[in-house]
Amino acid sequence: MQGGTFGAAVDANDNAWLSNYGGKSIAIFDKNGKPLTPSDGITFGGRLGLMQGIIVTPNGDVWAVGITKNQLLHFPNGDWTKGRIVCEGQDAQPCKSFAGPFHLGIDQQNRIWVTQALGAWVTRFPATDPNKVERFETGYSGSGLGIDSQGNVWVSSRFGTSDVGKATLGRMVDALKSGGEYVEVMARAMYKQKGGPDGGSVTLLRPDGSQYPGSPFTGGDVWVINNGQDIDSCFGTPDEALSTRCGGQGVVVFFGMAKPVRAPQIGPAQPLQ
Repeated sequence: MQGGTFGAAVDANDNAWLSNYGGKSIAIFDKNGKPLTPSDGITFGGRLGLMQGIIVTPNGDVWAVGITKNQLLHFPNGDWTKGRIVCEGQDAQPCKSFAGPFHLGIDQQNRIWVTQALGAWVTRFPATDPNKVERFETGYSGSGLGIDSQGNVWVSSRFGTSDVGKATLGRMVDALKSGGEYVEVMARAMYKQKGGPDGGSVTLLRPDGSQYPGSPFTGGDVWVINNGQDIDSCFGTPDEALSTRCGGQGVVVFFGMAKPVRAPQIGPAQPLQ
């Protein structure tokens, strides 16, 4: 494990799948913490880039995305030995419609939705035919994604839909093209955000991809984990005494929440057996 990400999922056998950002790999552990993959994880011979989202579908398949190499991975029935890179770069669909894929989800119609960290849309395709791609507009720099029991898709975007957000996304893309640190551009911009019309947003899409009335939403969102305490300690070579201050320093705790549900989870919650 090197660098946790949005990639964390539990398969039908209660094994934990964790994608590694810094390690450019995927690791699998059983419910007791025993590693089920080699010490360097799943790397496809070193082909993987910085990894992000990973999910388990109701039929037990595992899908994952890599942000820097525009990669889509598929593991039929959760068998990591039979996994493959479906596509990468801009050579074939659905990767042609990716722009830094960040997170993904699957709806009740067996369609996969993917957010784009370097775009302003989500990509959708049938799990049975990834070549049939559709795109739907969201805010700038897509992040988390969730699908509710009615098939509506909730997408969080770091920079909302304002001109300020569009300009920030442009700087991120320019940094990537020039070999710079687009992650630093993104992190520093998020650190300065104060909410409101120039902050992030949440887009709510119906199952057909159309936006719900009132979407995107820019007020009343809840921060559960604070993602940054001292932004300058996140980059360069900070003083050793301050090197741990990049991460957040607070977590919101909810009381009375529902107990865990049976994995893999999609739509209405299913109780543990």
